[in-house]
Amino acid sequence: MTAVNAPPGGPRLRAEGIRKTFPGVRALQGVSISLAPGEVRALLGRNGAGKSTLVKILSGALRPDAGRIRLDGRDVQLPNPAAAQAHGIATVHQELSIVPELSVAENMLLGRWRSAGARGMFIRPAAMRAHAAQHLDSLGVAIDPAARAGTLSLADRQAVEIARALSHGTRVLILDEPTSSLAEAEARALHALIRRLAATGLCFLYISHRMDEIARVADSVTVLRDGREVATEPIAKAGTERVVELMTGDTADDAPAGPRRGKPAAGAPAVLSVRGLCVNDSVRDVSFELRAGEIIGVAGLLGSGSTELLRCLAGQVRRTGGSVTLDGRAFTPRGPRQAMRAGVGYAPADRAKEGLVLGMSVSGNLVAASLPSLRARGLLSRRQERLTACASRDRLSIKAPSLRTAVGTLSGGNQQKVILGRLLNAGSRVLLLDEPTRGVDVTAKRRMYRLFHELAAQGVSILVVSSELEELFAFCDRLLVLHGGRVVGHPPIEETTPASVMTLAMGGAPR
Repeated sequence: MTAVNAPPGGPRLRAEGIRKTFPGVRALQGVSISLAPGEVRALLGRNGAGKSTLVKILSGALRPDAGRIRLDGRDVQLPNPAAAQAHGIATVHQELSIVPELSVAENMLLGRWRSAGARGMFIRPAAMRAHAAQHLDSLGVAIDPAARAGTLSLADRQAVEIARALSHGTRVLILDEPTSSLAEAEARALHALIRRLAATGLCFLYISHRMDEIARVADSVTVLRDGREVATEPIAKAGTERVVELMTGDTADDAPAGPRRGKPAAGAPAVLSVRGLCVNDSVRDVSFELRAGEIIGVAGLLGSGSTELLRCLAGQVRRTGGSVTLDGRAFTPRGPRQAMRAGVGYAPADRAKEGLVLGMSVSGNLVAASLPSLRARGLLSRRQERLTACASRDRLSIKAPSLRTAVGTLSGGNQQKVILGRLLNAGSRVLLLDEPTRGVDVTAKRRMYRLFHELAAQGVSILVVSSELEELFAFCDRLLVLHGGRVVGHPPIEETTPASVMTLAMGGAPR
C-alpha cells in the first residue's frame, strides 16, 4: 500500500483499527484512514464495501466495536452526531436535510436559532439573516438568506448545507455522493468550491461512484473492499483501471466464474420492449428488449438509476419520456396492480418493509395478489388457497414448519421465494427483481440461481438488479450497465468480466 504524505503538522483526522459487526455481517474489519489539513480524500468501494458504515462512525451515528478516532493528535469519543459536530466533524448526506418550507437563514440555524442573537424569548430574524449571509458570502455563493429553501436549485440547497456545516466551526467535512443529482456544470462548480475550501485547511472525505470526477477534485483515494482498506494512494496513481482492480479484486484478464445455462433461442420474441425511457433525472433515454425466457442483469452503482428503472416498469413511478410495449402492445400501467394484472411482477429490495406482510402466514402472503382467482361464489375458497400455497411451496422448495407459519420467521432466502411465489401465482410472466439475494447466505443464493434458471426455462423473463456483479455473471444471459441513469453498455456475459463492467459502471471507458 502506498502511503500519502501528510504535512509536517500531522493528520487532522485519524481513525485507527475501526471494527464494526452487525448480525451475520463484518462491515468493517480493522479499517484505518487519516486526513491531513487541506486534503480531499476520495473514499471508494463497491456497494457493501463498508463506506457507509465508516461514514456513520465518523459522524457519530454509529459506535465502533473496536478502534479509536483522533483529531489533531487527541483521542475523541463520538457517541452521537452532536458530539461529532462539536468536535468539528460534519456530514452532508446524499439526501439533503433542508426543510423546504423554512427560509435559507432558518435552515442554516436549525436547532440553534438563539445563537444568532435573541432578546428574551424572541428570535431576531434580521440577525439570523445576517449570520446566514456571512457564511454564504464566505463560500462565494449568491443566495438570498430570506428565500424559501424549497425554491432553490439542488446545487444551491447543497451550498446551504455546506455553509450550515461550516458555520459550526467544521474542520472535517464528509460529503456523501454530493453530485448524484447535479448537472455537469453544477458538479464542476461544487468541485471548484471544495478546492477553494481545501486551500483554507479544511479537509474532506469525499464519497462517490463517479471516477470521472475523482481526478478533478481529490488529492488521494482510499479503496475499501469487503470491510477492509485495500489501498490508499495519491490520485496520480489511481487511474480507473487500478481503482476497479482494487475494488473488485479482479484484473482485466480475470474470467468470471459461475454456472452457465443455455441462452434463449435467438428468434425468441421480445416480451418487453423499452425505447428512450426517462424518469425525471434518474433514468435517461434507456432502451433495451427483454425476450421470452431471458435473464438480463442490470449493473450499476448507487445512483445509477437501476432501482428507478424497475419501479417505473412496475408502475410505481410515472415515466417522463419514452415508450414501453408488452407483447407488442403499449404498456403504461397506472400503478403496481395494473402492471401485475398485465403480467409484470415486481420484487422490491426491502422485502421486510415493502415485499411481505411479516405477521401474515406463508399461505396468506403467497396468495395475496391472486385472491380473485381463489373465489367461489363470491367467497374466498380456503381449499383453493391451500392448494395454491402448497403448489408454490413445492415448486419453489420453500422451507417452512407450516404454511400457517408467520412469514417473518422464515430465513431471508425463503422469504424471497415467498415473494416470487406470490408474483407467479398472480400470473407474472415478467419478473422485475431488485436485489433478490440481499441478506441471503451463500448456499441459499445458489439455490435461487438455479430457481431463476428453471423459471427462465419455463418462459419467464427476468430483469434483475444486483449490487453483486459476480452473481449477475452466475445466472444472467447479458447485462445492462447503467451510469448516471444512462445505458453505457449491454455486453453478453461471455464477452466481458466483472472488472470491465465495474469500469463502465463508474463512468470509465470500455475495455
